[in-house]
Amino acid sequence: MKYIIIFLTIIIYLSFQTSCFKINKIYLKSDKIKDELRILQISDFHNNCLIDLKKLKTSIDAYKPDLIFLTGDIISRDNKDDKLFKKFLSILSPYKTYFVSGNHELENKFIDYKEIIKSYKIVDLDSKLSELNINSDKINIYGLGFGENSIVDGKDSAYNILLCHNPDTFINSKKYDYDLVLSGHNHGGQVILPFLGQVIDHDFNLFPKFSSGLYKLYGSDFYISRGLGQKIYFRINCRVGIEEIVIK
Repeated sequence: MKYIIIFLTIIIYLSFQTSCFKINKIYLKSDKIKDELRILQISDFHNNCLIDLKKLKTSIDAYKPDLIFLTGDIISRDNKDDKLFKKFLSILSPYKTYFVSGNHELENKFIDYKEIIKSYKIVDLDSKLSELNINSDKINIYGLGFGENSIVDGKDSAYNILLCHNPDTFINSKKYDYDLVLSGHNHGGQVILPFLGQVIDHDFNLFPKFSSGLYKLYGSDFYISRGLGQKIYFRINCRVGIEEIVIK
């Protein structure tokens, strides 16, 4: 009986870590933003069937973001059914939503994800720049899909945002032109130890310097999301989540 209780406790804990998403609130300041800019970041959803999409929609609608950024791996490489993917995108379609691809999208041979995101009026930003005005603020959004490294210089007069799935894309670039950089990919390491942080990264480096959360790098506010899901439902002290970013 004791072992059954221990087993059930572990299952409940792991389910909580991968299904009950946390809303991470980040507050930033910039002289380039005269009004308030509200951004929602979702990374590494991986077609997570454990996420309550009704609750996710309620959270997004309550936040009322100006922009939504999907920073890759929204599906997994072996997903063949696109129903959950479409249901997820339908929640985001009423908003200005931008997408960059992750390694799992590029490796998936079953789902035409580019056509699907287009059908939901979501902007594919791989190797592209989107220039827009929100209220009285000029915003430039640069996108790089997984494996793309041709980072261009940001424009000083605008608030420059870079979206890239893999944080190493920005870390290795040594670029100083972006006000905000958003990425994912690492899942926060999936296992986080108190005081020590992420245990191991994708390259099998122990306790990497950049794992998840907000950093200041090359003068940029640099945020690495832990993501909203993953291919293997296993996390310890690394709960799935989304990011509400407010810039004033």
